[in-house]
Amino acid sequence: RGYLVLLSCLAVASAGLYDNDKDILGLNATNLEQTIFHSETAWVVQFYSSWCGHCQNFAPTWRTFAAETQGWSARVRTAVIDCADSKNTAICSKHKITGTPTVKFYKSGSAETEEAPIHERTSEGMRAETAGLALNSPNVAATFAAQQPAALVEHIARRRAAGPSLAVIHASAAAPPAAFVQIVFDHLAEQRLHFAVAAAESVTALPAAWAVSALPASIVLGPDGKSHALPGEQAAARRFLAYLIAELDAAVSTTAAPAVTMRKAVTVRDPPHASLPDLVTAIAYSMRHEVALHTSFDGEVSATLKAFTKLLAITFSETDFAPALFTLVGFLESTPLLTQQEWLSFLDRWDFEDIKESGPQWVQCHGSAPNFRGYPCGLWMLFHTITAAADTRADGLAALETIAGYVRLFFECRVCAGHFLFQAKNLTTDLADYAPGDATMWLWRAHNRANVRLGVPTDLSQDPTHPKVLFPPEYLCPHCRVGTATANSGWDRTATLHFLKEYYAVHVSSATWVSPLPTSILSFCVFLNIATGIACCVLYSRRRRHGGRAKNLPFQSL
Repeated sequence: RGYLVLLSCLAVASAGLYDNDKDILGLNATNLEQTIFHSETAWVVQFYSSWCGHCQNFAPTWRTFAAETQGWSARVRTAVIDCADSKNTAICSKHKITGTPTVKFYKSGSAETEEAPIHERTSEGMRAETAGLALNSPNVAATFAAQQPAALVEHIARRRAAGPSLAVIHASAAAPPAAFVQIVFDHLAEQRLHFAVAAAESVTALPAAWAVSALPASIVLGPDGKSHALPGEQAAARRFLAYLIAELDAAVSTTAAPAVTMRKAVTVRDPPHASLPDLVTAIAYSMRHEVALHTSFDGEVSATLKAFTKLLAITFSETDFAPALFTLVGFLESTPLLTQQEWLSFLDRWDFEDIKESGPQWVQCHGSAPNFRGYPCGLWMLFHTITAAADTRADGLAALETIAGYVRLFFECRVCAGHFLFQAKNLTTDLADYAPGDATMWLWRAHNRANVRLGVPTDLSQDPTHPKVLFPPEYLCPHCRVGTATANSGWDRTATLHFLKEYYAVHVSSATWVSPLPTSILSFCVFLNIATGIACCVLYSRRRRHGGRAKNLPFQSL
């Protein structure tokens, strides 16, 4: 009986950790060396012991790494071998395995003595270390061989002649960084992307159209030749390329099927950040339509409108339309007893997007039909942008209260307003211990609850080309979800907050603005702009009393 128990224990001990993982290649003493030596691809091999507690805890990380690098198989492949299996003892000893888990890199064509240890023990770290080691592998080195810019220009032109494509280029005098190598490996199967390394000692060696101001630089050239900076952060770079590929698909689809009557090609995937044009349109529609519907601006209505417009002016204080917002704030401050006619008269001369003739023009919030998406999408985007900015000033709770006030008094869809206010009724309790970031997360959860409520097949407000789903989707933020996500759980707060702050940052000329001024100076500048707006509106009132004409006022100069 003791002999049988011993056999049972040995059987359990030798059961491999990855025996049931069909996508993870398990090697043994018979095939390890004939697989990795003199191979056409590079290999990353984990030597582990099935009984080892640390190896067991490391297994989920390895599974993630293997899944994330599955697309690299044309250049780098992964495998495992169980050193606890007595049949593999000799081969593990031969490869100098004295502790597990041990991870080793073998370049293509490796002989017995050519190997390199991988020290990192996170999926992200192993990806980066593998990418760096792969640059010395013969099967990879040719992919990243530096080319002269002039030759690259000709090659890109030939590819464009064959069809729309994107060129992803790293320009430098040195070898490309591991981050760029990973981006290349992640997109090996994408035929519309062409990757290259441009040899350049200085920016003057590069074509002016590439718009490179400093080296090293990684850029993406669109099918029209326009240059975009490739984000340095891995997740952001993947999101950006996914967005450009989706735009490329939409353009090709529109060209191939001209009979489809759409104002703008619908992209089912969201871009890597909120659309600034849509934020402008949302502000224009709220002021020129929703607020303009009011016949009275007494008491709370006036106070809420003033608070909301000040919040807009501060949020977008570094955009090129900030002067118009400060003018709006100044007008309201100088007109304590506002009437509807005065409001409409101001809007007629307000130097801000006019939606009267053409209606609101949406970009990211464009729907497949006029009744889909549009303003609700734009207003949600505006609210998220406001709270993300307010949290950076530790003013998120006040911002949410102002938003709730706007929804209660101005938002045209009263049923929708009721749903939002139901969630906001306990706002001060929910954020009693407010810390920066809490307002951003609160509004994100409220929005996801709305998406869950409306994202059912029977809801007729749902755009069939852009169904309401939990945000952000995995392709935009792969690390935001942990397990099965719902509107209230299954999310990594740190990763999600980081993503939301980046996504809803105020992007000016496709770049996130970061103030070079201290907060105190910036606040003074905001105050000065508002004061200037008030002075301008007082001047306007005096000119009217003396027969002056509105068109002579310097609104444009504000």
